[in-house]
Amino acid sequence: MIKTCITFCVLMFVIHAASAQSTFSEVQNSQAELQNLMEANKNVTSISCDFVQEKELSILSETVTSEGIFRLKGNDKLLWEYRTPYPYKVVINGDRMEIDDSENKMTFDTRSNRMFREISNIMIKSVDGSIVNDKSTFETKLLENKTELLAELTPKTRELSGLFEKISLRFNKSNYLVRRIDMYEELGDVTTIILNNQKLNEPVEDSCFFIRK
Repeated sequence: MIKTCITFCVLMFVIHAASAQSTFSEVQNSQAELQNLMEANKNVTSISCDFVQEKELSILSETVTSEGIFRLKGNDKLLWEYRTPYPYKVVINGDRMEIDDSENKMTFDTRSNRMFREISNIMIKSVDGSIVNDKSTFETKLLENKTELLAELTPKTRELSGLFEKISLRFNKSNYLVRRIDMYEELGDVTTIILNNQKLNEPVEDSCFFIRK
């Protein structure tokens, strides 16, 4: 059961960059760009947005499109809620992870399972941008074009390298907000998630980060 839940969480967050990488060139002063990114995000206390996800499985030619909402509060509270084509929720509150697929509700302590802890960190740090500075977990390469900063992350840990070949984040240069997160799974399955209508530092109720029994 735990392995199935981990796999499902990973599949929901695995992301593929569909546009040509040739439009990007390597950043000349990567340390300065990293500093700009961290400065822009250090005062962010909450993020609310909508998302659209397109998922491609390596064994299928069909693309499945899903839509939902996302909420982030602080550095340890997250809600990722799918509303179409079917309801599905992932909630993180500190060391507690909850999953609700409308038929079953499951709760896990991420401290007791390293894989859940790694997935939890990726989910939160990808959206607030802090994953780019996680040198103990990822090797980071920065690229850019006129409007976007692209961070390509190669996992260093055994757990993550067994799941992901690479993770990419795209930031708008105008505000350094994550617009799109790209992750490539080792088995070939890919998904694209676009974050839309991002709102910063608006009130988010703590009740969002609990699944009602």
